[in-house]
Amino acid sequence: MREGPTLNRSIIAFGNLVAKLAASPRSTRVINYGDSKVTLLLKDALGGNCRTKALVTLHPSDSLSLPTVLKIAGQLAQVQNYPVVNDFMAKELLSQFRSLIMKLQDDIRISGGTRSLGTGDNQIKAQELKDQMTQLTQENFQLQEKNEQLYTRLEEMQTRYSELMNSKTQLSSKLISSEEEKLQISKTLVDVQLENNRIQEDAEAIDFDLNNKVLALENNIMELQMFLDKAQTDLTTAKEDLNAMETEHKELANEYIALKTSHLQLTADHQREVAKNEEMAWNL
Repeated sequence: MREGPTLNRSIIAFGNLVAKLAASPRSTRVINYGDSKVTLLLKDALGGNCRTKALVTLHPSDSLSLPTVLKIAGQLAQVQNYPVVNDFMAKELLSQFRSLIMKLQDDIRISGGTRSLGTGDNQIKAQELKDQMTQLTQENFQLQEKNEQLYTRLEEMQTRYSELMNSKTQLSSKLISSEEEKLQISKTLVDVQLENNRIQEDAEAIDFDLNNKVLALENNIMELQMFLDKAQTDLTTAKEDLNAMETEHKELANEYIALKTSHLQLTADHQREVAKNEEMAWNL
């Protein structure tokens, strides 16, 4: 629980330090590294006498901190260090050689002043000192030439380093732009995929409704067909019943005609019998 606020302060201090270094590309800048322990530990790596490479990793699912990480990465790409070759050893050797040369010169002057009083050993020693001084002088010249070559090479390396840093800054900017375009394309692709899924779901729902409607219509057609078959069967039965009734009606009509004829015949016979009976009654 206690480390969380401290870590947040360190991250904020690191971001502010990177922003200040990116805004001040000159070597004469004055930067405060004492805001946190992290910035104090990175004093030499950020803006110091070092050649630093920064590796930034991005997590695809962490979309909240992605803009901040990209911003800090772009600012890190704009930070320029000014490393210098540590030639203090060569300077120390030059100082030792100069001291030795001055000592030898003093010895030569002393030996020169007392040449008349000295012996041959002193002359030999003076000659050796002269030769040693000449050798040291040549070595001093060689060291100076090497030092100048080193400074020239250092300037060339610094120029090359500045060019590389500028190109790296441009490449980092292009990389950030490409990453932003990639993220935008990914977001568009996700939106298109979601829209495609929604359209597919809508199409599946419409297809399901259409299938249900087709099944319902097929059921209605089957019911209508069954009703039509039943109606056709009832119609056939009714026609058969009608034909049977017509046949029965004709038979009944014929029977009725026969019965009526018999009735008329019986009525006529009855009337004749009645007439005969009345005639016989009159005769009696």
